[in-house]
Amino acid sequence: MNRKLIRRILLAIPAIILQIAWFVILARWLAPYATLVSVVVEIFAFIFVMYLMVAITEGTYKILWLMVILALPVTGGILYLFFGDKRSGKPLRKKIENSSRELDIKDTYHEIKTKNKRLDETLNMLQRETAYPALPLEKAKYYSIGEDMWKDMLVDLKKVKVYGTKFTLELLKNELQEENLPIHQLVEVKPHKKVSFGKNSVFPISVTHSIPDSVGYVLY
Repeated sequence: MNRKLIRRILLAIPAIILQIAWFVILARWLAPYATLVSVVVEIFAFIFVMYLMVAITEGTYKILWLMVILALPVTGGILYLFFGDKRSGKPLRKKIENSSRELDIKDTYHEIKTKNKRLDETLNMLQRETAYPALPLEKAKYYSIGEDMWKDMLVDLKKVKVYGTKFTLELLKNELQEENLPIHQLVEVKPHKKVSFGKNSVFPISVTHSIPDSVGYVLY
C-alpha cells in the first residue's frame, strides 16, 4: 500500500476516535449543558465555515470540506488541519519553486516589465495562480495549417520517445508506418500505473472524453 495513504489513514484514526469521545462526553457529562454547548459549537462552526468560504477557491474542494466539517466537526476540523488548505499539492509546488530558482529568468521579467506593463501584470497573475514561471521562448515557428506542422513533427519523432495510451499509439503507429518511420520509440501508458522521468513522474488516471482511452495526469 502507498506510504502516503497509510500515513493519512493513521492520522485519520485519532481524529475519528476524538469524534467518538466527543459524542460520549456530550451524552454522559455535558447533557445538562446541551443548549450552551450547542451554541458554542455552532459559533465555532460558523467561524470555521466562513474561513473556508474565503480561503478555498475551488468550488468542489470547498463543498467536500464543508460537508465533512458540518457532519463531523471534531474529525473534520482535525483532518482539515492535516490535509486541508491544499497541503496535498505542497510537495509539487515546492519542486516547482526549487526548479524556478535554477532558471535564469530575472532578465526576461525585467525586459517585459519595461516594455509591456500589461503583459507583465498578466504573466505575474498566471505565475501567482499556477506557481509556474513564465519562460522566454527562444525559437518559435508559425504554422498556418496543421499539415505543415506534421512534417516537422515527423522529424522530431525520430529523436524522442512518445508516451501515450494504447488507442493513441495505434493511431500514431499507422501514421508513422505510412511515412516509413520506426515505431520502437512508442511507449504505452496504462491508467493507474505511474510513469517515471528521472526524478519526476506522472500518474495517469482514466477520464471520460470525446476520444476513447483518455487519461488525465497527476504530476509528482
